[in-house]
Amino acid sequence: LTYSFTPKNSGSSVNAVVVFPAPFGPAITHISFILSLNRNGLISYFIFSLIIKIPINMNKQAFIFIGCYTRGVGSGAVIYTCRLDTQTGALTPAAVCKDIENPSFLALSHNGQYLYAVIEIDNFANQPSGGAAAFKINQQTGELTLLNQQATHGVDPCHVIIDQTDSCVVVSNYTGGRAAGFSVHPDGSLNACQQRIQYQGSSVHAREPNPHAPA
Repeated sequence: LTYSFTPKNSGSSVNAVVVFPAPFGPAITHISFILSLNRNGLISYFIFSLIIKIPINMNKQAFIFIGCYTRGVGSGAVIYTCRLDTQTGALTPAAVCKDIENPSFLALSHNGQYLYAVIEIDNFANQPSGGAAAFKINQQTGELTLLNQQATHGVDPCHVIIDQTDSCVVVSNYTGGRAAGFSVHPDGSLNACQQRIQYQGSSVHAREPNPHAPA
């Protein structure tokens, strides 16, 4: 399946190709990319994060979760849920979530019950940190219920992943180059950060004297 996106105020489109593995059973696909604008303004600054969830017992419908940037909690739809017809490729809006800020990267639990998101900010609960959030997914409607949020003890978290057993979530903080590990409660919520890994080094570019952890 190929989806085409046209950024606002731009005549150029961006194509995202979604490949479903065989056999056509439960599948999770992450699509995340960044485009910068040239001086002619063909494409405005564009960041996109996509997850596709196909439940085992559903061969015609699936949920797609799309994370966006926003200007503060509640200022606009932050995570969109769309329903995907896997036979025709048609997308229809299903739900929106406005509970957190800047969920620029999403990760789906392997059991399909929970969604995890970074909160890409530099001030979380009045401390220099970003955040991570856990959501419960309504299996019928795709609506998200916020379970909890935790500090990532690093600024601008930009990537989140969950292990195969759905028991551990790891977040990468871009600014400062630190990774944070969280254990997952039985209800899908996140425990407070239990492990921090600080990377060392710098880029070959002078403008990046410190380590970054993009993934």
